Amino acid sequence: MQSAVEATAAAVAGILAGKTALELPDLLIRTLPDFLAAARESPLRPADREVICDQAILILDQFYAHLPFKRARYGIDPVQRLRLLRAQLPRLDDDLKFHSEIIRIFTELRDAHTSYGLPAPYRGALAFLPFIVKVYHDEAGQQRFVVTQTLMGFRHPHFQPGVEITYWNGTPVRRAVERLAGAIPAGNDASKFSRGMAELTTRSLTYVLPPPEESVFLQYRSGQKERILQFPWHVASGFARGAFRAPSTAVCQPVADQATARKALWGNQGWKEQEELQHREEREADVRQTRGVAPIFATLDAVPESLRASDADFLYSRLPNVFEFQHPSGIFVKRAITPDELFNPADPHSKRFGYLRIKTFEAASDSIFAEFQRILGVMREFAPDGLVLDVRGNPGGSIKGAERLLQLLTPREITPARFHFANTPTIQEILGRVRALTSDDLNRLAMQELKAEFQPWIEDAAYALAEGLAITEGRPLTPPDLANDTGQVYQGPVALLIDAISYSATDIFAAGFQDHEIGPIIGVDENTGGGGGSRWWHQSDLLERLSVVPGLPLQPLPGGAAIGFASLRSTRAGLRAGQALEDLGVTRTIPYQLTKTDIMDWGSDLIAFACRELSRKTVHALEITGVAAHPDRLDLHVRSTNLVRLVCYVNGIPQFSGGADLATLPVPLDGLDLAKVNDVQIRGYAWGQGRKLELVVAARYPCPNGFALAAGAAP
Repeated sequence: MQSAVEATAAAVAGILAGKTALELPDLLIRTLPDFLAAARESPLRPADREVICDQAILILDQFYAHLPFKRARYGIDPVQRLRLLRAQLPRLDDDLKFHSEIIRIFTELRDAHTSYGLPAPYRGALAFLPFIVKVYHDEAGQQRFVVTQTLMGFRHPHFQPGVEITYWNGTPVRRAVERLAGAIPAGNDASKFSRGMAELTTRSLTYVLPPPEESVFLQYRSGQKERILQFPWHVASGFARGAFRAPSTAVCQPVADQATARKALWGNQGWKEQEELQHREEREADVRQTRGVAPIFATLDAVPESLRASDADFLYSRLPNVFEFQHPSGIFVKRAITPDELFNPADPHSKRFGYLRIKTFEAASDSIFAEFQRILGVMREFAPDGLVLDVRGNPGGSIKGAERLLQLLTPREITPARFHFANTPTIQEILGRVRALTSDDLNRLAMQELKAEFQPWIEDAAYALAEGLAITEGRPLTPPDLANDTGQVYQGPVALLIDAISYSATDIFAAGFQDHEIGPIIGVDENTGGGGGSRWWHQSDLLERLSVVPGLPLQPLPGGAAIGFASLRSTRAGLRAGQALEDLGVTRTIPYQLTKTDIMDWGSDLIAFACRELSRKTVHALEITGVAAHPDRLDLHVRSTNLVRLVCYVNGIPQFSGGADLATLPVPLDGLDLAKVNDVQIRGYAWGQGRKLELVVAARYPCPNGFALAAGAAP
């Protein structure tokens, strides 16, 4: 047996020596024993433990939207468990024992939205080993666990990316992952296993206990030889770049924190490369040298101004933390999908596909929408034959930011998901107080925010109480008008890639994608994570927002501890209206097993598989190329592909129906004033199964100021 202690220490020393250059000036990395010794120097007081128990009881009993369903589904009573723990506090002589009991109670809920965050110094800390392991299926369908990346500066003659892990502390590695997954709060087996894989080597100590062992003994296969190597656990804290920041409304925070910290420790080299590529001169050089794949434009100067509001916008995202994309006329970027994976360079008539990854929905919803719309415009130009939309690993974020995007991918009207509060005495009291607010009350900003938060459910309160319902009626968080204010932008077929860490707002996005029949869902796991709700935090949502409601027994949590919980339970719309997302997630329509090439080469086989699926789809296209206004009609000049029938709507009212062979549609106005025409839309239909006409594409010609006649000229 060999030891990797020195190699790990050298890698850690290298990171700490360069922490200023890496913009991590407060980064601190210690061995696990040193970290735990320091943690024992600042224990909680007995009164602090009592406050944590009392606030956890209040939250789960009165605010937690899933409690009745979790009790029925899993046969648990977390509120009673917390009461018993509070009574036993005098016998607990160690902070970690107390934290362990609280975490165990929250874990039984199997809800990643609802979690206990440990106080300092655990908060914001990350326990890690100097490598990352991923799993794939070999040709016989057997799972293989392979090291895909080692810590920058880690050097070992045999333990390198590509080696296969066979045993973990003497246990077959799959069994070790399953044992770890059993202690993870996830509602379905796929999500448990995926998060167990992630926590095998990287654990956010904000939400899980430190590893029980100081070192891990690995048996691995290098070439044909089995070797054993010892790795010590280290703990990092003091991350910059917003790590462990204040969370947003619908996100799996352990996964988000883990991704942020991994990016800090493993991804800095990639960050620097990406920053360098943002310089105009280097981008132009990359455009000119694309391994023989000829871009549409030889240099950036040749790109039409209409395609770039700023320099090279058709190549890069303006929100790189949220989106990354690629198309056949893109450039080669390290550690990313390449242009030649999205078309056949040897075939000038090859179909052209696009790839668009949504990493997170944690950004302003309007910014997410605007950038997604812009990127889809690029894809419509450079990748018209199909789009691979990848949300794997997306932990969630803004629900409104996620749901608004769906309309840009389909001609159908979007029905947003519904959300429900718990029907408890405390929620009923809050709704009653909101109903009784006077105009004088609403002069206070806090009261305005309180009313805005609860207003949609005020009229449902009495009905839910009288019927004895566990939850209130469902109301959308995304206004339906906002979910349909723009309409379809990308008209090619779309395939969605998911995994079991696609969570929370991403669950809701995937459900909307499926319920509105936008396209196939290709899953590397059986389903998404199953986070069906909107998440609140004790400090920012209860203590601060509801402080204006007198009588609520809310207190600050000591030591920076945190409790997050699902405040609203979501149910689906469309084809599966009323079905819950919590625990179940969104089930894939097309299964896919990752290959070794996928985990080592950024998903090459998976992207090829998705492109083959898209190539079987018919591309439908519809465009309004011009409009001529007349006193009694509008002449719409159109261009269409693979359509049978066109129906035109003026201000939402159907005004014309005709064959798709028409180049100009004479649309009567039926007395409608031209100045009051603010929206013109054409919907295109094609033959579906059983020779049934199906809506497949739509084009919009917005005219918010109405039309004006100008000697018969098009407005």
